[in-house]
Amino acid sequence: MNTAALRSLIEQALLLEQRDGLLAAHLQALPGLHRSLRCTGGTVQALQGFVEGYVRAVPELLDSVAEMARRTGRRAALAPLLCAASQFFVRPPALMQGQSLLAELLDEAYLAHRLVEELNDRYIACFAEPLLTLDTTRANLLAHQLIGESFANQLDALLDEVLPGVLAGAFSAASEPGTAQVESVWRQWPCLLQQLGLDMQLAAA
Repeated sequence: MNTAALRSLIEQALLLEQRDGLLAAHLQALPGLHRSLRCTGGTVQALQGFVEGYVRAVPELLDSVAEMARRTGRRAALAPLLCAASQFFVRPPALMQGQSLLAELLDEAYLAHRLVEELNDRYIACFAEPLLTLDTTRANLLAHQLIGESFANQLDALLDEVLPGVLAGAFSAASEPGTAQVESVWRQWPCLLQQLGLDMQLAAA
């Protein structure tokens, strides 16, 4: 994937948002976060900063997946995942049309982050330990809420259609990548949400 082009597209979207404020208006109109989520500093400005950081993290995250694949000899196995993430941005699904550029990129970033989350889940299923030190769960939950429950569920359904093809050969229990090689790639990613300056907790039911 040409992550340099993706970075350029993201910066273009951020400039347009500064001019038009369409995403800020969307965030202002939200009825509120789900009761199961608590987010300190949950102002429109803080949430907009989260969106910008969440989207900006995608190119580096995909570069890290590619580097991990290179170090562990799994380029061919992980190529479908990287290709799918690329296609979300290069050829966005039709259901994303009609949004501001940054809102569209949030949808695409959500799909890319969820792909990597599913990759980690597949690794845990094979080897009973996580591949990533990166914790995307809470960040993805917040992105799901900001996108909107109904539309985010449509994105999840789209992801369910893509996953079997892109993860079919990602890992097999017969050959485990070298732990030290993997850890050296993911050490920079402790918790995505905290890196983006927010502290969201799963509230008690």
